[in-house]
Amino acid sequence: MSPLVIHLEREGFESAYQALTFALTARAMGQDVAIVLAFGALRALAEDRLGEPLPGPDRWTATRAGQIGTASLASMLADARALDVKLWACETVARMAGVDPEQLAGKAELVGLPQIIKHQQNAQVLYL
Repeated sequence: MSPLVIHLEREGFESAYQALTFALTARAMGQDVAIVLAFGALRALAEDRLGEPLPGPDRWTATRAGQIGTASLASMLADARALDVKLWACETVARMAGVDPEQLAGKAELVGLPQIIKHQQNAQVLYL
């Protein structure tokens, strides 16, 4: 089965929820999964606020998710780590986003763009 690579650039609840549900489902089906975080999503992860809802429709969706009993994004992120979903960030993008490597310790692995490109060869690739 080909790997799944999810590029997550936007912060907020909806994007993080979508990325994590795709990642967890694919991993449960036996796929190798990597989530490549960039820009807003990477800053949010570094600041321990990945998936915090943004004002407007994103907040409405997050509230609704709680009302219908979906898993929290914190528990989904913990499950992703437990299931060996790779959480990666490009070193250059991290610097551009103002994220220090220390902020990512235990949260995501800094990798070079060649590693990301090589991993997504013959992979399913999603951009969120």
